[in-house]
Amino acid sequence: MSVCLNLIKTSEVEADLITEDASEFVNLAIDSCDKQKSETVKTHACKLLESMCDNIDGSTTLAALFCCNAINKVFGKEITEEGFFGMEPDPFLQTTEPELIVDACLVALTVMSYLLPERKDLTEVFTDTIERNVNEILERKPILPGFTKMQIVKAVIMRSRLSLLIGYYGDLLFVKNFEAFKKSTSFLFESVGVMEGPEKVVGLQCIDTLKTITVDSDVAKRFLTFLPEIVQMIANLMATVNYPQFFEFVLEFGKFFARVLNE
Repeated sequence: MSVCLNLIKTSEVEADLITEDASEFVNLAIDSCDKQKSETVKTHACKLLESMCDNIDGSTTLAALFCCNAINKVFGKEITEEGFFGMEPDPFLQTTEPELIVDACLVALTVMSYLLPERKDLTEVFTDTIERNVNEILERKPILPGFTKMQIVKAVIMRSRLSLLIGYYGDLLFVKNFEAFKKSTSFLFESVGVMEGPEKVVGLQCIDTLKTITVDSDVAKRFLTFLPEIVQMIANLMATVNYPQFFEFVLEFGKFFARVLNE
């Protein structure tokens, strides 16, 4: 498990993309959790994780609980009785930067999105982990002049990865926690409005996630509870954002809610 997570966490090459090619950084993240066409160490590690879960009994349970417990440990939250399955001394847990532990675990859990929804025994732990830690993950830290490459990564990576995960699990997350749902939704829109420097990777990831969850009727219908606020946020963004992907989202958003409001 630790081999996969060490290879899935943000690499030096990816760290360069944060400042040099934000679109490619986001594309690699999506590809790693989806079709895995990129011939990179990260995508191969994700394929290995999938193969383990598909072919080795107990691997899905181990991987999901290990990742959830690692995230909870980073933020000082209670972990499940399974703990880390005897892997507590592993270097991934002992020497990896906390932000990169969360980074790798959120990506790994996203890779498992084709499996976890079918495992009711795991989805409760998973959704509880995300909801308990959403405030800490979404905390925005300032990026100061002179920051090193790793300091920049640590400032943006958890928010970018949570946005990625929401795109795959939107129908499962925050179903009974309206405040957390509203906070995460506001985060997606607000991040689109901050597209300068390293923050661009968060904004572009959020645009992709918004496009994804808008066509999921189970998620989109929950927007109705605060639709006027969302429409206002979109209106404000349209005056400043000039990315085609955002306007593709706005078009799909308008089409969906035109149908919903006419029903």
